[in-house]
Amino acid sequence: MAENHMMNIGDCQLGLYEKALTFDWDWEKKLSMVKELGFDFMEFSVDADHKDRLDFTEKEITLIRDTSWRLQVPLNTLALTANRFYPLGSKNDEVREEGKLLVKKAVALAVKLGIRIVQIAAYDVFDEEGDEETDRLFIESMRECEPIAARAGVMLAFETMDSPYAGSVERCKRLVDILGSPWIHIYADTGNIAAIGLDFTKDILTGPSHLIAIHLKDATPGISRDIEFGTGIVDFDADFKALKQINYGGFFIAEMWWQDNPEYLDKVKEASRFLREKIKTADMA
Repeated sequence: MAENHMMNIGDCQLGLYEKALTFDWDWEKKLSMVKELGFDFMEFSVDADHKDRLDFTEKEITLIRDTSWRLQVPLNTLALTANRFYPLGSKNDEVREEGKLLVKKAVALAVKLGIRIVQIAAYDVFDEEGDEETDRLFIESMRECEPIAARAGVMLAFETMDSPYAGSVERCKRLVDILGSPWIHIYADTGNIAAIGLDFTKDILTGPSHLIAIHLKDATPGISRDIEFGTGIVDFDADFKALKQINYGGFFIAEMWWQDNPEYLDKVKEASRFLREKIKTADMA
């Protein structure tokens, strides 16, 4: 039997969520800043306010792709948070169809930009109660989107969201098992999981072979946004140690949001240092 070698999680790329930077910057400045702040790649964002990006012209796509390659700052992942408002389990046919169209367009854009993973906001419904029907509709919608991703060679990954439906690796694993596709996996979020009172180190053991990307952020009970790294309840030492033990080999992405003040970029750079130091410590343990 072959020996099971433990991987170094320090070999995993550390990316930065695009919304950590302002949308006012051009691609040259934005991608250069990602590198300057200590990150390996940028996570491309398609939120509800920017879903028109899915209809970029070939000229616009070429500019982004060429700038990315020239600066050696790839776009490895795409956060399709627009689906929060177009959930795939909605009983409203128009909303659900728009949600599926967004996923299909995101896959097509990912191919052109060299993106490997499209993160799915795993809401059956948003701001309303789900039930067996919304669960069924969500799964049906994913069954329609899956072959498109498969043919394109793009992974779809359910993020552990701030809702009961898919708020943990265990709950996302249920969906992954039902769909049974090698093109659908899990995108865990340290902050979301901690904010609802779950233990990340135990939760990831429910689906370790399906973890392909991880949002890194701190949290406080019930709040998983804009909490400075190292000041909340997320135990990064324990989390990275657990990821090391399961031989995690996917992407890491620091999730932060732009703040228009002079000190903010220093905080982003400090986040890179903080996370890399924690990862290094886990590798040395």
